[in-house]
Amino acid sequence: MAFCSGNWKIVRPKQSASIELYHLLSDPGENRNLVSQHPGKFKELTEQFHAMNAQMQDPIRLPR
Repeated sequence: MAFCSGNWKIVRPKQSASIELYHLLSDPGENRNLVSQHPGKFKELTEQFHAMNAQMQDPIRLPR
């Protein structure tokens, strides 16, 4: 899962992992997780993601 807004990005690398926050302009390699330094921005982006995700339809599963 990943979601971008402006220069900010939240990402969950694996389903079992925590969501991480990056500022893409100052850290394009996504090396510094900024969740603890920017809790307000983290909350804002996770709320935006969850609101958008709630509007999405379930994926279509095709038979194998």
